[in-house]
Amino acid sequence: MIRRLACLLPALVLTACFEKAEEDEDEDTTADSGAWDDGGWTGEDDTAWPDEPDEPGTIDTAVPELGIDCGWDGPDALWVFIEGGAGPFRLGLRETPESPDPWTGEDCAGGYVGPDGSDYRYCHPMSPDGGTLINVSSVDEIVEGETTLFWRDLDITYMLRSVELDACWSWGADPAFYLDSMGCSVISLECR
Repeated sequence: MIRRLACLLPALVLTACFEKAEEDEDEDTTADSGAWDDGGWTGEDDTAWPDEPDEPGTIDTAVPELGIDCGWDGPDALWVFIEGGAGPFRLGLRETPESPDPWTGEDCAGGYVGPDGSDYRYCHPMSPDGGTLINVSSVDEIVEGETTLFWRDLDITYMLRSVELDACWSWGADPAFYLDSMGCSVISLECR
C-alpha cells in the first residue's frame, strides 16, 4: 500500500490533514472475462450475481455514490458516462416485457432464447469512464462492448454493474426487473 498525505481546506480556512491509504498502483484492475451459468453472469472467481436481494426494495447505502449519465447520438449510438465509481463495469439492456417479443439477449441476466432454440446472452463491458454502443441490424453483428440491437425509440431498461463492488444500478422502462432479480438500486435517470 502507498500512503499519501491528503489535506482538506474547509470553507472556514481551517486546514485538516489525514493519511489516506490507496491501493498499490501496480495492482491489476482489468475486467474479468466471466462466464454464464443458470444463475446469470459470473466472474472469474465464480461469484454469481445474487438470485434475489436480501431485502427486496432496499438500497445498499454502503455503495459509494456514482455519477451516471447516458444518451443517444441520433437514433443508433448509445453512450454511457460514468464518474466516481469503481470500474470496470458491465452494462445490461432489455426491452420491456410489454413488447410482443421483447429482446432480452443483452440483459446480463437470463438472456434470450430464439424461436429456433438459439440462446443469446450478451453483457457489455464498460470502462471505468463508460463507453458507446452502436446499433446493428442483426444478432450476428453484436460485439459485446461495441454494438447492440437497441436503438433510441425502444422502451429500454438499463442496468450498470460494478464488477469490483458487486453492486448494480438500474433505470429506464422497468428498473424493478433488476431490483427484483439482482438487488440493483433503482435510480432516476433518462437516456435522452
